Amino acid sequence: MAADLKTSLSPARAHEEKFVPDATDLDETKVMPMVGSTAAEQQVQAATTAPTTRETASPDDSSQKRPKQAGKHGWRKYWPFVLAGVIVAAIILFVVLSLTGGSKEATVPMLSGMSRTQAESALEAANLELGKETKRASSKVAKNRVIESDPDAGSTVKAGSSVDIVVSSGDKKYQLEDYVGDEYATIKARLEKAGFTVKRKRRTSVDIPAGEIMAQSLDAGTSVVPSGQTITFTVSSGSATFAMPDFSGQTEDQVSAWASTHGMVLKIDTAYNDSVASGQLISQDPQAGSDLHRGDTLNVTFSKGKDPASASSSSSASSDTTKTATRTVALEYVPSALAPRTVTHQAVTLPIRSPFTCRTARTA
Repeated sequence: MAADLKTSLSPARAHEEKFVPDATDLDETKVMPMVGSTAAEQQVQAATTAPTTRETASPDDSSQKRPKQAGKHGWRKYWPFVLAGVIVAAIILFVVLSLTGGSKEATVPMLSGMSRTQAESALEAANLELGKETKRASSKVAKNRVIESDPDAGSTVKAGSSVDIVVSSGDKKYQLEDYVGDEYATIKARLEKAGFTVKRKRRTSVDIPAGEIMAQSLDAGTSVVPSGQTITFTVSSGSATFAMPDFSGQTEDQVSAWASTHGMVLKIDTAYNDSVASGQLISQDPQAGSDLHRGDTLNVTFSKGKDPASASSSSSASSDTTKTATRTVALEYVPSALAPRTVTHQAVTLPIRSPFTCRTARTA
């Protein structure tokens, strides 16, 4: 048989007659003729093996014939197809289950406000797992409490899925900067928007412009929670402001002393004035009540008294004015120890000056 198996595919045996067993005697042992043996040799082989076969067979077996079982093993020729179908069905089922995860689904519970332990227990009860945990500052959610989940609460997901949570780290801290030299109004608006309470303390300065921050109560780099936190800035109000006083009736020395004390630039002028005594203030600029800063200019004018030229001109004009009046004066003439004479009274026109001077002409 070994030789037959080795040469079963040999081209030399391609034309051999196909072996067909006897269907009526399937249980009987058959002796296969030797390949290449002659007919005489085959007869000898059959004669030597036949008695052995008959000796081993029982009398009952020889007298009984088994029924025909031609289709007993007919299904075997279909088993490769059946096996292939089973494999394909298994592959399809595996792919479907991998993509859909089966028919089991779960709903993400509401986790907001829970602690991490509470959230984990709630997820386990919903057939879900706790995923990644991240921290975020929040002024609305207490520290170490869940702010939100991903997926959101109420979402439908595959059973056994992981749910990420965001946990509050408490109020957000604000890191302060160095605001010295910045405009107070701008910084105030920015910090109040962040939640700070901002206060201002004014200070005069010749060198720093008005409105600029000179100092701050909280150091730069400090991280604080803005809510309920107060920061105070020292802000320049510019040079000092003074209210302009009324210098009426004051002397030049008094005004000069005030200007020197307040750092003012004083410009003095003088003028004749008939109504203001010499050395007294005639005018000032700016006027009384005006706001002044250190370094501003104050212009004042003091009286030198009456103008001499004006007085002389007035006197000359008075002397050149002549008024004419006509007056009749009756004078009685009484000669001494002389004979009576006749006196003629003559009306005389006299020029009248101030004071009036009366002159008369007499004729004998």
